[in-house]
Amino acid sequence: MNHFGNNLSKYRRRAGISQQKLAAHLNLKQQTIASWEAGRTTPSPDIIYQLSRLLNITTDQLLSPIGSPKCDTAFICVPIVSSVKAGFSGYSTGEILGSQRIELPGDDAEYVLFTVEGDSMEPLICAGDLALVRVQDDLESGDIGVVIVDNDLGSIKKFIKQPGGIILQPFNSAYPSRLFLETDSRRIRIYGKVIKTIRKW
Repeated sequence: MNHFGNNLSKYRRRAGISQQKLAAHLNLKQQTIASWEAGRTTPSPDIIYQLSRLLNITTDQLLSPIGSPKCDTAFICVPIVSSVKAGFSGYSTGEILGSQRIELPGDDAEYVLFTVEGDSMEPLICAGDLALVRVQDDLESGDIGVVIVDNDLGSIKKFIKQPGGIILQPFNSAYPSRLFLETDSRRIRIYGKVIKTIRKW
């Protein structure tokens, strides 16, 4: 059955977007959208992710049978991003390098795969690994998260709360931990929690 095409048509109409307008957003021809909805062709995972963002739904809602019961887990196309940075109105990600289907909890949370750079979290998390990050604005003490300091690029660190401040701790003993007092808390912005890492080689 054409689950994807039926879902795309349903959510596109619900959003009040014509095939022509949706095609324009994606720099494609209207005939391409019509072909997807008719079940003749299927877009790439990258395009499916873009569609979910444009229609304000999850990729699972596009790919699952209409009316199917909600499962505890689902395979979702998660975008792979090169970096993340704080902006005036939220966060901006660097280049989208692709996507990967990953089994995730059947919730409405947003997930990204963050490309690890540097060796500050070795030996457990290495350069080139993919860190699966659930986007959220708070962490529990002891969580591993993507943290942005002074509006720089986000990095992965162990997040430790203690009376009077926060410690950002690397796993690699060659790098020092950073202590931020309560008065410095505005310098830190949390992008999300690392759920797991995927070794690339």
